[in-house]
Amino acid sequence: MPDQLKAGGMGHPGDTDMPGEFADSMAAAIEDAFNMILEKEGKQTFDVQDNSRAARDRRMLFVAIAQGVVNHLAAHAGAFEVYVGGTPQPETIEIQVDTVTPIEPL
Repeated sequence: MPDQLKAGGMGHPGDTDMPGEFADSMAAAIEDAFNMILEKEGKQTFDVQDNSRAARDRRMLFVAIAQGVVNHLAAHAGAFEVYVGGTPQPETIEIQVDTVTPIEPL
């Protein structure tokens, strides 16, 4: 089975560590990239392993972006074309998506 896109989710607010819904997701990759940019710019970085109120507030944006990207890609899979040697091939692109749980209100 091919890899699936995992947008990420917020998990339960009572979790003390990074929620499983968030771990290894596109949203987590966005958070990691943000942390690396902060470090390179000499700014304070974040503890990405906790599930504090501050972490959840920050992650809402990352989860929303990732869910929007994954949902858009899945809804528009026909926009992708496969080229072999410069010639379009009649292939079907299938985007595997892990179940996306919308962000729930606090």
